[in-house]
Amino acid sequence: MNAIYRGVLSQFTLYAHSVGAGKSCISIARAMLRKQLGLTNKSIIVVPIYFIFQFVSDVYSFFPSVKVLVAIL
Repeated sequence: MNAIYRGVLSQFTLYAHSVGAGKSCISIARAMLRKQLGLTNKSIIVVPIYFIFQFVSDVYSFFPSVKVLVAIL
């Protein structure tokens, strides 16, 4: 919870925890909380190309009714 609130208070955040520490969950929750509080309209979360589909499935598992735009370059 501290990482989520720290991310809400600062505009830019880097989560550099070890593998499996929940960085995806923290970044998703941070983006949704900032949107609910009216601090941002749209959030951009950059992930590696091999991780895109897993990240989108994580977003839908946490927030089933949210709209997600995925861009693959």
